[in-house]
Parts: sequence; structure tokens; C-alpha cells
Amino acid sequence: QKTGGVIELAARTMPDGATEIRVSNPGAKIRPAERERIFDRFYRIGQARADSARGSGLGLAIVKSIVTLHGGHVGVDCDDGKTTFTMTFPPPR
Repeated sequence: QKTGGVIELAARTMPDGATEIRVSNPGAKIRPAERERIFDRFYRIGQARADSARGSGLGLAIVKSIVTLHGGHVGVDCDDGKTTFTMTFPPPR
């Protein structure tokens, strides 16, 4: 795990009134097959699976549940040495 990196946070209102929140951090690229499962409960990628003290694989599943309960959706993208998680919430009613 690389230390000393910068975590970037961004929020914006989309043209349709939805709110998008992006969280980016430096790190190794996540393979497409793993990106499909990264929000599954108890799923951990790479070495995280071998080191049970580091986490339980629930964090991103909880994020997805909360966003979904608010009518939104989540996504992940990996590019240029960083991973970006996007949470999009529908416009207020």
C-alpha cells in the first residue's frame, strides 16, 4: 500500500439537478473483472483477501446500499494511477 498520496473529493450539481460526489485516491489499477464485484459484500481484491486484519469487505457494499436507498447509483473508474468512486444522487423532490 502506497502512503503519502492525496485523496481528492469533488461534488457538483448535474444539469438535471442530480448531485454527483467523486472520491479519488492513488493506487494500482483495479482489473475490469474485479470492478464488477467491488461493491459486493465481503469481496476484497488482491492481497486484501489474504490479510483479514485490514478489513471485512463491507465498506463499499455499505456505500452502495446507502446510495441505492436514496435512489442513486455508484460507480468506479481507474485511470492514470488513481481510482475514482462516483456516487450520483437524484435531484431533490
